[in-house]
Amino acid sequence: MLGYPADSVSSFYRELDSATEPIFSSPTQVFKEKAENGGRILKTHPVTRWLFPSQPILPQQRIVVPNNQKEPPPRYEQPNRKYCGNRISTTKYSVFTFIPKNLFEQLHRAANLYFIFIVILNMIIGAFGKYISVMPIAFVLGITAIKDAFEDYRRYKSDQKINHSTCRVWDASQQRYRKLEWQNILVGDFVHLSHDEIIPADILLLRSSDVNGVCYVETSNLDGESNLKQRQAIRAMGKYHNANVPLEYSPAEFNYRI
Repeated sequence: MLGYPADSVSSFYRELDSATEPIFSSPTQVFKEKAENGGRILKTHPVTRWLFPSQPILPQQRIVVPNNQKEPPPRYEQPNRKYCGNRISTTKYSVFTFIPKNLFEQLHRAANLYFIFIVILNMIIGAFGKYISVMPIAFVLGITAIKDAFEDYRRYKSDQKINHSTCRVWDASQQRYRKLEWQNILVGDFVHLSHDEIIPADILLLRSSDVNGVCYVETSNLDGESNLKQRQAIRAMGKYHNANVPLEYSPAEFNYRI
């Protein structure tokens, strides 16, 4: 046998160990990479982008112009009109989409598909009356459609009740607060809230009757908690929270952008 120095032997085994390591990834990793590459190609394909247009990416920050100008533009031509409105809608159907959409949803149920298959089979074979076989599934689909329509109508009435609720919103043209329906509130409006009044939208606290600019809100409608949560007015409005400032603060004095 030929002798080798100890350092040469150890380096030989290190090279051998490194050479015996698998060059390729595991089959699972290979399939995963292929799937990711295939999904990436499918997403960027022109046909896919045409069928499923991507939603625009909203900026992390946005500038809100207050609606307190002395000579304001028409209400629905204000700078903040690009933002979404305050109207809510929880209904699933409309007058025109109810029948096709409701039938489409009902046909996703296995029991309904089974009965429809039996009806089609009977139409071909003619084992018993063709029209009699249609009656059971038609009855089930009709009763379910009536139930869904009634539930959707109740959602519509609930939405209407909320949308037509009123609150006090600053009218820059008349330089005073006036009652306005919740659905007509726009981004940038000044809303005046009183004790135990429901908050009509996502708002930013500018001023409170408390000298420290603090108010307490209940969020039981959102998270079910009945404990009052403390909210602090923004620091830029700190000078308006002392006893020397009149209680009736005018939004016309607000000269900031948020």
